[in-house]
Amino acid sequence: MKIAVFDNLANNAYSLTKIFRKYGYEADLLLDISDTYPMSQPIWDDCDFIISTDLLEDGKLTHVYWRGKCVGLKWERPRWIKETIRTAKIKSLFKLLRHTHDHLHLIKTAIEHRSLFPCSYEQITDAMKEYDVIIAFGLGPIYAFSADVPFIHYPYGGDLTLIPFQTNAIGSLQKGAVRHAKYIIVGDPGYLVYLKKLEIESKAVFLPFMIDPDVYKPIPKNGAADALGPDLIDRIQNKFTFFVPSRQDFCWKGSDKILIAFSKLIQQRSDIFMILSGWGKDLEKSKKMVDQLNLVDHTLFLPYIMSKKKLINFYSLVDVVIDQFNLGAYGTSTMEAMACGKPVIMNCDISRYAPYFKELPPILTARSVDEIYSQMLKVSENEYDICGQTGKKSREWIMEYHGTKNNFDKLMKLCQECLGQHK
Repeated sequence: MKIAVFDNLANNAYSLTKIFRKYGYEADLLLDISDTYPMSQPIWDDCDFIISTDLLEDGKLTHVYWRGKCVGLKWERPRWIKETIRTAKIKSLFKLLRHTHDHLHLIKTAIEHRSLFPCSYEQITDAMKEYDVIIAFGLGPIYAFSADVPFIHYPYGGDLTLIPFQTNAIGSLQKGAVRHAKYIIVGDPGYLVYLKKLEIESKAVFLPFMIDPDVYKPIPKNGAADALGPDLIDRIQNKFTFFVPSRQDFCWKGSDKILIAFSKLIQQRSDIFMILSGWGKDLEKSKKMVDQLNLVDHTLFLPYIMSKKKLINFYSLVDVVIDQFNLGAYGTSTMEAMACGKPVIMNCDISRYAPYFKELPPILTARSVDEIYSQMLKVSENEYDICGQTGKKSREWIMEYHGTKNNFDKLMKLCQECLGQHK
């Protein structure tokens, strides 16, 4: 069985492909060459480096840039990473028109929404035809459906909760495509509401996203300190330190709530510090709040974004990780931090996971400013019990419920059933 995994947002597809390979299965990662987002690059997962946040502006991180980064870091791309190239839209349009019957749904969508997007992915669909099963993240269902290859949709969030309900070409194609998935993997029970709206809830299979505990694991603080440099270490020396890896976004992440709660904590004790990501659409608003709340001496907005190897050093160095407070479900950052043995404060509706886990995640839940403050105060005042014990329980829980041992077998069973091989 030849398996392809497509759409590498947050390197989830790359991580999953490595797991397939680890267990001896023939799986390839398909990359779209037009995707130059940092966290979509496989090198982001494997190497220890940073990139200035200034480079996140459109057009600065090109395909050529990433080729140069691979050379500079002496990182050799695995042979099972396959790169696809999008053909010029007009050329693809002519091909669709020459094969009208095979691509009627694409042509209709293009006409209906006056969009050339449906004509822009010939190379991707052609590449998918070489495989027996596709694991499709993001917009992968559109390509897999067009390639007429059995596929499993593995949503990361907006590709299921937002895009299929948009009234444009992409939304129309995604809505139609996900309905043809053999299965839809659900790691967040909240997705079931959207599957019901799409009338495909029967395709849902609960399967926690797999975290490799051999990659995400605690490392000694002195080793992490050496990797992060003396300037940062001096600022947090002898201080209880919080770390906020999520972007500055008031709507989706609740970044403003974090700063207000932290300002209340400062009034109780001064030997605390917070490291925050220095990017996101509300970065300037967050910086303004820091000034207004007199938090300048107790906070640092990182002027760079970190590869996963560098991120593990941060997890190991700080005392507590703070995630997001508006969505109600945990994601990759929370799982990675927990695997590194760190307690996490975030908004998580733990009760909705009760039907799926015998033991609920030891997340320090909070949503309102007062609740966030309360958790911050509790964890900073009771450092040994919370940081030590909850951190230990967090890693054990991730290994039990998000590890590869049991979850991978379930995923392979789904792949086999796509081809009718499972008995």
